[in-house]
Amino acid sequence: MALLLGCGESKPVPDVPEDGGTLRIAVPVPLDFLTPVRSVEPTTEQLMQHVTPPLGRVTEQGDIQWLTARAPGLLQPGLLFRLRPVFWQDGKRVTAHDFALTAHVMLHPGAPGHERSRFGLVRDVIALDDTTLYFDLLEFSRQRWRDALLGPLPAHILGPEPDPRSLNDWPVTRKPLACGPFAVVESSSQRLVLARNARSGWPPARLDRVEVLSLPMAEAVAKFRAGDIDVIDDLAPGEVESVRKVRGARVLAFVGASYVYVGWNLRDARFADLEVRRAIALGTDIPRLVRDLTFGQGDLARGPLVPALGVADTTAILMTDVRAARAGLDRAGWRDANGDGVRERGGAQLAFHLLAPAEDPLRCDTAKAVADELRALGIQVSVRIVAEDELYTRLGRGEFEAYVGKWFPHLGGQLESVWHSEETDAFNYGGFSSRAVDSILSRLRLEQPGPSEMEWLLALQRQVYSEQPYLFLFQDPRFAALSRRVQGARPTVLSTFWNLPEWWVPRRLREES
Repeated sequence: MALLLGCGESKPVPDVPEDGGTLRIAVPVPLDFLTPVRSVEPTTEQLMQHVTPPLGRVTEQGDIQWLTARAPGLLQPGLLFRLRPVFWQDGKRVTAHDFALTAHVMLHPGAPGHERSRFGLVRDVIALDDTTLYFDLLEFSRQRWRDALLGPLPAHILGPEPDPRSLNDWPVTRKPLACGPFAVVESSSQRLVLARNARSGWPPARLDRVEVLSLPMAEAVAKFRAGDIDVIDDLAPGEVESVRKVRGARVLAFVGASYVYVGWNLRDARFADLEVRRAIALGTDIPRLVRDLTFGQGDLARGPLVPALGVADTTAILMTDVRAARAGLDRAGWRDANGDGVRERGGAQLAFHLLAPAEDPLRCDTAKAVADELRALGIQVSVRIVAEDELYTRLGRGEFEAYVGKWFPHLGGQLESVWHSEETDAFNYGGFSSRAVDSILSRLRLEQPGPSEMEWLLALQRQVYSEQPYLFLFQDPRFAALSRRVQGARPTVLSTFWNLPEWWVPRRLREES
């Protein structure tokens, strides 16, 4: 869902797109490595699609838009792709060997990241010739189409079998060879510069140049108000009103691609108790958090899936009931016997640390708001703001009690890497284990898209929510601010930069900043 929150007045702009010009974009996160073989920040991944376009991408309607490949043929138990004529910057044609290389690197036991989970049913990926790619599957499922949406690596530069453990030393990790509408001019964790690439075989981008800067939110807003920044992606909710006052600015809110939650360490006996987790959910006024923290544009989180996946929300959610919450904690043996305002059991207080990443103001504010909510239940919560790197190091080691997290759910292997009981070395940080959920995930691996698949997805939504491994909070809105210089942009709930090659700047506005 997208909502235009408001804009200032501006003069009419030409209806006919004009080529040329530069746009400057601010993002609140560091920019990741530009490679398809490791987990990357969503923003980096969105931009990569216009530098090294994948075989295809999933639309916000849940369909597949085929890019470098045509729709695959079925050669059971596999998928057969025919490639379109696309070219690397050095003039070499993008071949099936480039995509096979990506798959082999991701399948390698030494590969970084957790993308290997996408290939649980893949026996091999084979380049039959330069333009024909075959996915040899252990079991056939049309769900594998989504998992096969790979980006290419230049095999003629890297060789047939580079060592994935040396990924950071590859010559194309930070500045990849382009085969899309944009080429990379400069790349670091703080700055990415793209330029029009006219040799790719794709329709050339309209803009001459795109500069992407990783900036603190306050600095990004100040530069936007001064006319030095044209786009702010993932604008902080508290800055919306300030940005809306800029002449001609548009602020869009997109809801349904991600959600914010509190993750419990279920190895801790306190949180292993479903009665305690349900009591906390009942005692947290989540609608109030939505109003206070998301500019009123968020929605309740209803489980592990989101509307952007095309999954209908379940209505079987816990509504706020503080009296029931207190009764549940009493039944679990947690009572405030000494009247100090904190419940205890067996001499131990019901108190814990709640971690949040310093780089994400919304999650920090959420942690403080949840702590206030739980204080009224007799639970003492100490909020600890830590660097994001430290947070994920702690999560990976299981060295935490609770944390405020945020997920961008995807179908396919990632669901297993988060929710399957055997994936505690992947994204199942809290050690969640449920036979019922494992069984549903096994069915989904082989399920055909359609009514039957949807039934199992809804079953997963309901079952995970009923077990409350997370305190599911809210689907957070993603705000994007666009100045009046930005024309032709069609952001979606999945990506602010969905059609970046079609963006343009009116000639008469190019010298304004």
